[in-house]
Amino acid sequence: MPEDISLHKILIDKGNGPHDISVLKSPINLIIHTGNVANWHNLKSRKAQVPANELFQSLQTTLLKWNANSSNDNEEKCCEALDDYYNNDEERPLVTITVKILLHKFKTDFIESAVNTTLDLLSVTYFDTLILALPPLEESEESFQQVVFPYWEVMEKLNRSGIAKVISSCDLDQQKLQSLIEKASIPPMINQVNLTSCCHMPQDLVAFAKENNIILHTHGDQQVMLGEIAVDNLIKSADPTNNLLWETNWVVRYAVVIKCRGVIKSKGYIASLSSKHI
Repeated sequence: MPEDISLHKILIDKGNGPHDISVLKSPINLIIHTGNVANWHNLKSRKAQVPANELFQSLQTTLLKWNANSSNDNEEKCCEALDDYYNNDEERPLVTITVKILLHKFKTDFIESAVNTTLDLLSVTYFDTLILALPPLEESEESFQQVVFPYWEVMEKLNRSGIAKVISSCDLDQQKLQSLIEKASIPPMINQVNLTSCCHMPQDLVAFAKENNIILHTHGDQQVMLGEIAVDNLIKSADPTNNLLWETNWVVRYAVVIKCRGVIKSKGYIASLSSKHI
């Protein structure tokens, strides 16, 4: 099921404000793009080192900057568009762009929506690495393979088209990774593993990944990065009287790294939110 195209779509970008926050009082599809947050001082605190907190603070700063009625004295300067860092095809290979899609709903269309929005906002034609993180799986009579494979088929399509040079799964243990590989035409080249709840990589996963030439990377993201309470607090930080029901469709985190130096040139977030009357 795609995003409701009958809803008005609004882009809150780092350079397109200020605007009247009253537009958020009607049901809409909302895209918030933070721009480059790599050097934002309010993200240097220990609290902001938690990925979900960094995401919230980045989106909140962008939303308050966009709001014409905000009196945020600590606004961060929104940075230049990504294409300022390379202006031609010769410069693009000098950087590596990694994009992680954190789906908050089980809708395959949201993958392409996130990819197309990110390509457009970053003014690029492909990603070096694309990571897919699915929402927590609910109890179901369907097998893991039946639930997950349609989403991986979209990732395979993006790989074949050249939009994603490397495709990565996320938080799959040995059994789930094996189940995916058994059906996939293009297996994940990378599998991200969350080490916040354990100190060591599971040995069965390490052995299986080595046998199948899959690289294991670690991450510290929460399973739900922008849940219902967080997104409600986000909107009400800019519009305290907002009484709509807000939901997160997907979140993208991107990082641009200069290859020869291993330096992060740019990092940012893009979030897709939807609202409706309660």
